[in-house]
Amino acid sequence: MLDDAAMALEEIAPEDKSRNEVLGARVVLYMAAKKWDMAAAIASHLVKVEPENGRQGGSISPIRSGGSRV
Repeated sequence: MLDDAAMALEEIAPEDKSRNEVLGARVVLYMAAKKWDMAAAIASHLVKVEPENGRQGGSISPIRSGGSRV
């Protein structure tokens, strides 16, 4: 399942890979894979660029296909 998610993220167009929604999905994937340093680095960036989202309960919600939050 994690491999499928990683492959799906790699298939995203290069110009969209830096979108906050994609980065949030990558954080969720890294957390599931217990790659804490990688998850923390991206999450830290997201908090800097979207601090208002960090105040909505303190967690990053997974993204459904189509871009909506779970």
